[in-house]
Amino acid sequence: IRTMQEDYDDEVEFQSLRKIYDLARYNEQNPFFGVVSFTSPHTPFNVSQKYWDLYNDEDINSPDVGPIPFEELDYFSKSLFFAHGRHRHTITEEHIRKTRQAYYGMISYIDDKIGKIVSLLKETNQLNNTALFFVSDHGEMLGERGMWFKQCFWEWSARVPLVISDRRTTQTTRIQSNCSLVDLLPTFVALAGGGDGPLAPTISEMAGHSLVPLLSGETGQWSDCVIADYLAIGPCVPCRMVKKGTFKYIFTYGRPDLLFDLGADPNELVNLAEDATYLPVLSELQGICMRDYNPEELMAKIVKAWRIFFMVKQL
Repeated sequence: IRTMQEDYDDEVEFQSLRKIYDLARYNEQNPFFGVVSFTSPHTPFNVSQKYWDLYNDEDINSPDVGPIPFEELDYFSKSLFFAHGRHRHTITEEHIRKTRQAYYGMISYIDDKIGKIVSLLKETNQLNNTALFFVSDHGEMLGERGMWFKQCFWEWSARVPLVISDRRTTQTTRIQSNCSLVDLLPTFVALAGGGDGPLAPTISEMAGHSLVPLLSGETGQWSDCVIADYLAIGPCVPCRMVKKGTFKYIFTYGRPDLLFDLGADPNELVNLAEDATYLPVLSELQGICMRDYNPEELMAKIVKAWRIFFMVKQL
């Protein structure tokens, strides 16, 4: 059965292609900024037969990390266990395989749409002066650790694709430095000529930093540090992640700290927070986490918001 999500993404594709034709018809090639926002891949995991059939059952990989016993989970993961209703459902290997097959098909579905957009930019002679960014707002646990959806700091959820094509850069490379979605806006402004112009003070006041130096191979001054926050369903307390280099620190208000070295432990299974060897790293990331951050104040706001929610619900 076709979903409204597919109808929506097809409409986004149509409007995007039409806009590219409109831009090509303008007499003056003024700068433009466009956001092409697809919903796929995303729940519900449903895709047309054409894209489902691109993948065979035997080609679908299993999660790298299987379900972790509930008693061994951290507080954050235990909270999401109930918030996502995992205690109410039994997930089989077939469920996981079919879900992953649909998800991969949805990725291919979007790949085709992006291919059409890039091809039309080339056809209308606009590709060489257009910077393209492919990015997502969140990942998908997809059965890893027995978890689903987003809303957590594990890599499958928090790490997202970022692919940049800008014909003004000559190198083709994979940059390993940490960066964040908040770095996108200052990057767009810098690419539009605002880096040294009247918008330069605005960029300096933004939370993020322009990625232009990284695109040019200038990694020496990059902080290689990102911060992410979570306050919503599940733990319902202030939660913050700090990742610097290969180390990831997870703070959950009122609960034990978590520290992982993704270089040695990409599956995030060995908590180093209690290992004295890593105390300097833990202290550094704790300091970064608490900079301009007041979890007690945030906790009070969360409690107040929930009280108002329950009052309204009772009414």
